[in-house]
Amino acid sequence: MNMKSILATGVLLVLTSAFSGCGDGGRKSALVGRWELSKGDARGNPENMELLNDGTGIVDEVGFTWKTENGRFYITSSLIAKSWYYTVQGSTLLLTDDGTQPLEYKKKNQRSKSADTTMTKEPHGDGFKNVYRDARGNIVQESHFSADGEPCLTEDGYATVKMKYDNNGYRIQMSAFDISGKPCLTKEGIATVKMEYDNNGRQIQASVFGINGKPCLTKDGFATAKMQYNANGYYEKTSYFGIDGKLIREESGGSVMAGEHHPPPSPSYPR
Repeated sequence: MNMKSILATGVLLVLTSAFSGCGDGGRKSALVGRWELSKGDARGNPENMELLNDGTGIVDEVGFTWKTENGRFYITSSLIAKSWYYTVQGSTLLLTDDGTQPLEYKKKNQRSKSADTTMTKEPHGDGFKNVYRDARGNIVQESHFSADGEPCLTEDGYATVKMKYDNNGYRIQMSAFDISGKPCLTKEGIATVKMEYDNNGRQIQASVFGINGKPCLTKDGFATAKMQYNANGYYEKTSYFGIDGKLIREESGGSVMAGEHHPPPSPSYPR
């Protein structure tokens, strides 16, 4: 996804041009993907599993969480809570437990049934992206893969971007992750953008953060941008601030021209 245009002025447009949690915490990137049972008893066991980078996934069309710990693979959902010893051998996943027949799963192309899949051109050739939406239709995650189904980095430096929304459907956060699911910096040098809106749905602030969750500077030298409107709802100016909160400069015009009217946008309007 090209994340331009979240911030209000021309200089700010570049900020979002570059944008899942497989930290060590036991989650292994080798397990990420879609697996289908090829050998073993399906009774009481998953027939299909899609394991996402952030420790969530889908088992037989039901959402669940997963982790690995001390050589065991754990899944938990409203319908199942089980664990096995696991081994990954290339595109084969073996799940075993004491006194039970081993379960053998084969890794499938990661074009998910739970996502919209679009063919893409990635930096190293053809690929595809999976786009996940919430109940409102808002995009909450977009992940990029090479043609063989492995996570890959886009030209903007991330493999996955995740979005959050407020109760009105306005996008309030975008965060970038690498192929192992860890937070990463985009080519613009930022890991997360957070946005705020006024009661009329106009964006009034955008701030950027690094991998550690602390404020950072964009390549244009600011950490926060605040947009101001007059009493009639017309854009007036944008003020730029550093990490220390001190004013760096003020600008009017740009992609949001001075005097342009900004009525409350529809929550479904792409921002």
